[in-house]
Amino acid sequence: MLNLMFFIKTLIVTFLIVALLQVHVGSSTLEDHASRFIRTSPIMSPIQAAAESGARAVRQSTNWISAQVNKKWKGSGQRKEQAERALNFDFKRSESYEKSRSTQDEE
Repeated sequence: MLNLMFFIKTLIVTFLIVALLQVHVGSSTLEDHASRFIRTSPIMSPIQAAAESGARAVRQSTNWISAQVNKKWKGSGQRKEQAERALNFDFKRSESYEKSRSTQDEE
């Protein structure tokens, strides 16, 4: 019973917070103000750099693993075609993200 009461209390508090964040202050909501503050906070720059470095490390390691597996499989005759089409890990950013990122950097 205590678990159910905890769940209900948590649900009510969540709904209250979400409702309060929808209050308009000026031309935008409190939620917009909070997200803008978080995005422009000076602490976010190092966190963003760390996240980008982690994503880059994952991308490079999967490309390296894919190349190693492809190299090993390509030598085995009939598996050559399978290796070329099955293991193409290629993580790239979308063009829309790159465009938005470049416009943010210019500002």
